[in-house]
Amino acid sequence: MVQYKKHNGNNIAIIKRKQGTMETDKCPFCGSTHIHGLIFGHRIVHCQERLRIVAEDGIILDSNNGYFIEHYDDKKGEINISEYLINYANDMSDLVGDIPNYSFTSNDLRCQFLLGKINENSGKKVFLLAIDVDKIEDESIIFIGTRVVDFLHITLDMYSYFTQFHLHEYESFEAAYEVALSMRETHPLCYDK
Repeated sequence: MVQYKKHNGNNIAIIKRKQGTMETDKCPFCGSTHIHGLIFGHRIVHCQERLRIVAEDGIILDSNNGYFIEHYDDKKGEINISEYLINYANDMSDLVGDIPNYSFTSNDLRCQFLLGKINENSGKKVFLLAIDVDKIEDESIIFIGTRVVDFLHITLDMYSYFTQFHLHEYESFEAAYEVALSMRETHPLCYDK
């Protein structure tokens, strides 16, 4: 049975693979397995030829549109994300209490929120963008800069399966790096020996 999902206005075939591996299950287009990096989401197909297939409901899927890699866990079944979170604060100096969490029902809605906040202050504030990757390794991807929108556009699809993003705005690089350092304190490479 061929599965697909709507992504950026196109019907995209779904290809599965076991969590933590790079080799996919059989491709819905060519029937072969393919090797991709550990990031899931929308990817270019690795089939030798460009093909079209028909889903059970009659929808035509074109390999030119790529496929969407989804992971499953042998012990727990498929990984389903029902909540996409952002831990967002625009003025850390005035913050009282916890950093607010915002919840979204889709990655597209979360990305619209992120891009809106970043575009408001791009070039005026220093952003810390952290993406929790604890499903793969016990760390976060951390990016700091005044133009994180450039980084975000490249990674939105690749990191869509991570449930928790952190976006904080700071007045200086010093303040942003201080927080980034505190996020890494448990890591053995955090400080010089």
